[in-house]
Amino acid sequence: VPQACKSDGGTDPAPTPVPTSVQISQTSVQLTALGAQATLTATVRDQNNTPIGSASVSWSSDETGIATVNASGTVTAVSVGSTTIRATSGSASGSATVTVSQQPAAADPVGGNAQTGTVGQALGMALTVQINDAGGNPIPEVSVSFAVTSGGGSVADPTVPTDVAGQASTTWTLGLTAGEQQVSASIEGGGPVGTFTATATADVAFSIAEVSGNMQQGPTGAQLPDPIVVKVADQFGNGVQGEAVAFAITDGGDGSLVSNLEITDDQGEASTQWTLSSSEGPNSAEAGAAGLSGDPVMFTATGTNLAVTGVSPDPMIEGGTATISGNGFSPVPGNTTVTVDGVSANVTSVLLNTIEIDVPTFDCRPARMVDVVVTVSGVNQGIEHPVRPEAFVDLPVGQQLVVSDPADFCFQFDATAEQEGYLIGVSAVSEVASSRTEVSLSSVTSSGSTAPPQRSMLATPRSQASPLSLDDLRRMERLRRHRVAEAKFMAQELAASDAMGSPVATGERSSIPSDLMVGDIVSIRVPSSKDLQCSAFTEIQAVVRLIGTHGIWLEDVGNDVTVALTLEDFQELSDLLDNLIHATNTQYVGASTDIDGNNLIAIVVTKEVNAADLAGFVSSRDLSSRASCAASDEGEIYYSEAPTQDRSLEDVMAFAPIVIAHELVHIVQLSRRRAAGALVFQSPWELEGQATAMETQVGIAARGLEPMDIPNSVVWDFGNLESTDWFLSMFLDIAFYFGLDLTQAPPAKLSEAPWDCTWLEGDVEDDECLIEPREVYGVPAAFLWWLFDQFGPTFTGGVGGAEGIHQAFIDNSTLRGFENIEATIGVPIEELLVQWHAALLMDNRQVGGNEVPNAPRLNYTTWDFFSIFENTSAGGTPIAATPKIAPFADQVITLHLRSGSPAYFVAEGAGRLATAFRARDGMGAALPSTMRFWLVRYQ
Repeated sequence: VPQACKSDGGTDPAPTPVPTSVQISQTSVQLTALGAQATLTATVRDQNNTPIGSASVSWSSDETGIATVNASGTVTAVSVGSTTIRATSGSASGSATVTVSQQPAAADPVGGNAQTGTVGQALGMALTVQINDAGGNPIPEVSVSFAVTSGGGSVADPTVPTDVAGQASTTWTLGLTAGEQQVSASIEGGGPVGTFTATATADVAFSIAEVSGNMQQGPTGAQLPDPIVVKVADQFGNGVQGEAVAFAITDGGDGSLVSNLEITDDQGEASTQWTLSSSEGPNSAEAGAAGLSGDPVMFTATGTNLAVTGVSPDPMIEGGTATISGNGFSPVPGNTTVTVDGVSANVTSVLLNTIEIDVPTFDCRPARMVDVVVTVSGVNQGIEHPVRPEAFVDLPVGQQLVVSDPADFCFQFDATAEQEGYLIGVSAVSEVASSRTEVSLSSVTSSGSTAPPQRSMLATPRSQASPLSLDDLRRMERLRRHRVAEAKFMAQELAASDAMGSPVATGERSSIPSDLMVGDIVSIRVPSSKDLQCSAFTEIQAVVRLIGTHGIWLEDVGNDVTVALTLEDFQELSDLLDNLIHATNTQYVGASTDIDGNNLIAIVVTKEVNAADLAGFVSSRDLSSRASCAASDEGEIYYSEAPTQDRSLEDVMAFAPIVIAHELVHIVQLSRRRAAGALVFQSPWELEGQATAMETQVGIAARGLEPMDIPNSVVWDFGNLESTDWFLSMFLDIAFYFGLDLTQAPPAKLSEAPWDCTWLEGDVEDDECLIEPREVYGVPAAFLWWLFDQFGPTFTGGVGGAEGIHQAFIDNSTLRGFENIEATIGVPIEELLVQWHAALLMDNRQVGGNEVPNAPRLNYTTWDFFSIFENTSAGGTPIAATPKIAPFADQVITLHLRSGSPAYFVAEGAGRLATAFRARDGMGAALPSTMRFWLVRYQ
């Protein structure tokens, strides 16, 4: 406390603190139960607003009947209402308002639950609930709602306030249905209180009525298959238990009942078995309970000597004939009918003891036991007998069976204890790339077996060697981007081919004449790769760097000189072209035209290519005269990317060989058809597939390989960049087609590949495969390689062997696509596709360590597909196709199938039941005529 100075230089004592204000910790307190408490504190301050720690405080309540407060400031609720609590120190005081209310904290049924009463009657005990606050004190005047929630009935008072004891009650009248009934209770704003249940019992017996067993038929003297049953009910239809029912024969001579008196069960039912009289004709019986409405209940039955004792042959064969033996058959036309498994059979002859029928045919049902039912004048008798389809699959290991008619898409397998394995396929053989069909493969067994399928040898690869690392695959990203861009560019070029202009005139001088020398500079018009109009081009100045035997190499003078190709680089590429690429391409696809008269392919290295994300391209516009197409350089020209700051010299040199080999095939394809005067170029998948196939052909030559079952150790040899360049495009594309997904980390497999993918077009909406437009590269290349392997050795066109097939594909100048394949090979495309689809999985297939002895058409001779795919993975993920498992059990598999592609299924196992496999569309109807159903036995 500061001290004041006295006038004489001394110090005055500090003033005494005086309580000036009192502040209570809470100004408003809510108490929701009688007896509930809250503790308040008070702070006393002096004249300087400084707390006085030692100040005494007295507490008081204005209404002690509502709330009290003790000397410590603890407030206790006494009754509902509001009062003021005061804290006083000296002459200063503070106050707080305390409000006391009762809030429901416990609400429980306390009376009338779990009663039993008669339907339609009021229960003897009222339904009562208790409402208390948190202190266990009853709360009056709380509105409680009662509502019937099951069983019908009603409550006397749906809404009732609680009394002073906190209770609310109402009376419950049960509904008219016997069994458990319920009423719920709830309070306004407080949710449910609880549920009351009661058991309603039936009223007194009122009626008796038939339930089942009337109007049966059976052999004379035999017990009817079903008992005769009646029900005793009260006036509301509830079954009455414990009532006596008398049964008696009323007509039927020596017929009998198992029991003549039965007591109704808890459903009010009584029954007995009935044995018919030994005489043919009508029988009757009754069931009665005296005094009840409906008494007596009459039953009739017919005794007959109709009997079915046997069927031959054993088993019956669908579509064949069968003889039914027995007695009581009626030779009167129309009196006797027969069903087999519920299907009407054609009756060809009826005698008293035999019936001849034509066994119905069923929609792909397996061999099984069926009911054969004979009906004579409304009387039925039947027998169980086996039936089997006309034929079962009987296929040697390694052979393929193909069904062409969609109405017959059914494979029937007999039961066997042997271990067998089958690859089942559905192939879409249309060339309409946008076609997408829902396909359902169903398997049905003789006993309805749904046992889980076993893991199949074809469902997952047997080996998981992993030569393809993610780093290896990522370094091919540039080549992937080039393929994507080039496929789109080529498709657009072909679409615009009808506006390409007139051919180059004889003697017309090209941009690259034959008299050029090294160092000469010429003007080159680089066609736009994005705008396909003849007016779209970029004119550059190019210097001749090198003239080889088959190529003239030019470089854009505007390229970045700091990273440009050296003369040694040009020489290396020129030697590769002259000594390998040109020789191999010419041998197989033949020579291109020479419209510019220089006997050379011009390779123009320019930065203008890089902007389109292409490694290089050729343009059909160069095959037109410049007078009709301004973008034309009037010659056979390949435009190559150039090294830049963003595209290293090493990368350009690494990818140039395979891109040059690919693009020079396009020059041959386009120029020869253009020279023939045709505007019908090959389909994009033919162009790209053939060029990609030639990449691998050049690679075989480059490596000096024997083209016989080339394995994965060569195809995926990333230690040798040359082999990687030549072979990766085709086989990695097939891996993508089989569902390899490199967008995931680690890589994953797409569940709907390859069936929901197509290789007939590069940009199909919702294509399941993640290879963008690459489908038209590696996958058709694999198809063409299969054709070369299968038909090359015997091809006898103008040029024999695979070379002749290659050249015929180009020179059939008015044909394209599947029509071109058929005309060249001389075999229907549907047959070729299903055999190739099978070969993709069956080539060099090993099962149990042994190679499957495939039919020749199911193999490649150049490649070992089993080694390349089944023994290889990427980042631990299999790259092989993964067929769906179609077990020898009841199951339906539904998928979508795109044109040109197969759906693969595997059926495998020992000890199977008779099983039928059927292929239909999603609605169960026959598939389109452009589908084929096939299987290959591999074990």
